[in-house]
Amino acid sequence: MLNQANYRAKNATFLLAAFLATLFFWLNIHHHSEQWPWLYTHLRLAENLLNGGGYAYAAGESAAAYPVWGYPFLAALMKLLGGYDLILLLQYLLLLLSIGLVYRYFDVDCRNFWHRLIFISAIVFYAMALSVKWPDAILTFCLLLFAVLYGRQKYFQAGLALVLGYNFRTEALLFLLLYLAVLVIGRKKIAAASLLLLLALPWGAFQYYHHRQVILTSSNSGGVLYISLGQLPGNAWNREHDDREAYEYSQAHGVNDPWGLEGNKLLTGQFLADVTGEPLEFAKKLAYNAFAVVKGGLYITEVETFAYRGRYEERLEESAFYRANLKRLFQDAVKGKPEALLLLFRGVIGIYAKLFFAFLLLYTVFRIASGKARFDLSAALIALQILLCIFIQYLPRHLSHVVILFLFVLYRANPARPVQRASSSST
Repeated sequence: MLNQANYRAKNATFLLAAFLATLFFWLNIHHHSEQWPWLYTHLRLAENLLNGGGYAYAAGESAAAYPVWGYPFLAALMKLLGGYDLILLLQYLLLLLSIGLVYRYFDVDCRNFWHRLIFISAIVFYAMALSVKWPDAILTFCLLLFAVLYGRQKYFQAGLALVLGYNFRTEALLFLLLYLAVLVIGRKKIAAASLLLLLALPWGAFQYYHHRQVILTSSNSGGVLYISLGQLPGNAWNREHDDREAYEYSQAHGVNDPWGLEGNKLLTGQFLADVTGEPLEFAKKLAYNAFAVVKGGLYITEVETFAYRGRYEERLEESAFYRANLKRLFQDAVKGKPEALLLLFRGVIGIYAKLFFAFLLLYTVFRIASGKARFDLSAALIALQILLCIFIQYLPRHLSHVVILFLFVLYRANPARPVQRASSSST
């Protein structure tokens, strides 16, 4: 148990973390990231749902196979409650709930500077991931909820958190399958695993009913695989990591939508042909992505957008102008122009995000290797997410999904709430 001094230090640490998390969450209210999918996929699907047209982009069209349905349904619910932008308020409430869960779960000496730094930084970067209108926010929360429930030995409820996450981002299916293996092999909970598997079937069943195809992910998978090869600079495929590559290739082969079922089949096939045709180049791509994971950092709040005004497209133009004119950026910063000052501030945050994640990753590996931390289920989920970044596509936001899980690997639970951590043999 914490003594009085430790208790005060813990309270002060979490109050500061909550303040900074709130600040960076709302500074991101005009964020640019993933706003094209928000405006032109999630909202279109939500509108059609509300108009009685079903899960499709327009009435009379076939059922959508991209994106997975969780976020459009959530957006539709927010519209019924008052407006689409309420989804950010919901995500903020999930952030506050998350901070409360972490506070109650861990017993840590916050008088130690490094402990304070790790906890505050992890919570703030977690908050940044929740501050964007994207399904990643809900998956990130679900992974935290999973870790808390699993640590409390609520195994079925923990699985439900992963099932929920799968309905927002389909890579959670891999997390769920790993967990089901742990339940069956390590915990002998076959009935619970079977029920969780059944609860994960509706998306696949819905797709099979409408398209007579087994689709467990979403139909943008082929496009993601295809453009992911462009992450290797100067690659043998002459490809860039840009959605336009998928559009151009699909349209050149008579397919208008690279994210639809036909595009998925076409682009998946070309990805496999590219990999088998250039295996050494693909190995280089894996090595490059592995290095990018260590040095690439996490998603950070786009603080400069807080000062921008106008429509989304106009804000993009202003941001692009500064990035292409660094001299003008520094000149405007000296003059005290808010947009320029905030963009420079974002650069500082970005450097810290890179240093922090590299330190957190290497420190965790060292602690596990030295026997001072266990390679438990939280560590396994982190490792699986990193492998996905290496083998498929690395983006900073993908690592933000699991940043909070590092706390569950490095620190012990509150002894006032007994927790039997899973042994390494069962996870």
